[in-house]
Amino acid sequence: MKRLVKSYLKKLRGEGLGRSVTALARWSLCSIIPQDWIYKVMRRRHEFLSIKLDRQLDSTVKYGQFKGLKFSAESSWSLEDRAGMLLGLYEKEVLEELQQSSDKHGIFVDLGAADGYYGVGVLVSDMFRTAYCFEATEAGQNAIKTNARLNGVSDRIVVKGIATKDFHKEFPPADIQSCVILVDIEGGEFGLFDEETFRAFSGAVIIIEIHDFLVDEGKAKVQRLLDAAAHTHRYKKIVTGSRDLSGFPEVADYIDYDRWLICSERRRQLPSWIRFDPLAPAHDGTLTP
Repeated sequence: MKRLVKSYLKKLRGEGLGRSVTALARWSLCSIIPQDWIYKVMRRRHEFLSIKLDRQLDSTVKYGQFKGLKFSAESSWSLEDRAGMLLGLYEKEVLEELQQSSDKHGIFVDLGAADGYYGVGVLVSDMFRTAYCFEATEAGQNAIKTNARLNGVSDRIVVKGIATKDFHKEFPPADIQSCVILVDIEGGEFGLFDEETFRAFSGAVIIIEIHDFLVDEGKAKVQRLLDAAAHTHRYKKIVTGSRDLSGFPEVADYIDYDRWLICSERRRQLPSWIRFDPLAPAHDGTLTP
């Protein structure tokens, strides 16, 4: 307490009564306001910025790998993410991984497809020939179909419900070995993917968003996931990197707070994914790194 008083008196002498009292009031206010309330205010501001940019860009992605992707008014997913999507910033690391894989694979499989941002986006950008979207909610399934129609790719997309343990049986065997799978199922990845699943998709690239913080013994389950894939896939870990907003004139006149809020994906911790790539087949038919 004495240290705080000394700090305030020093500020009083240096900046005068008006500024020092204002600083004291600001500090007191920030100390007593519940953190949850602050987060709610930030989310509302984030949503406001997304709506503003959405109107400005006519609900169409202007930058990045999915440039030209149009969004319908129907959305089953968080509206706050819209601004980052429109600027090509949302999960930019995943977009780059998909782009690197698109030349070798014609089929895209999306588990936890939400409203089809990825499922429709990879078709609009011609990264993949066909997309299978697995989405548990009816609202999400309808949104995917709506966005597919809006973007003229309905004949190249298949919308399904929740992915069960043998979901690999739901599309042609040839597609299994020529696909890229993106998984975002909020911790369900640990129950869905085991050694049998990885063997079924031994020729596929699999990118899984890791939600170890949402389940008990999360770190141990991540290790079991890696062990299950060891006979068929090698892996690398991916984490969210930096964002650069200097190239977007649409937000050049935004205050810094707003620009960086657009980049937020509201994660509880640093987002991470694991990418699994098939091991190369040896001459005797076994798999080698």
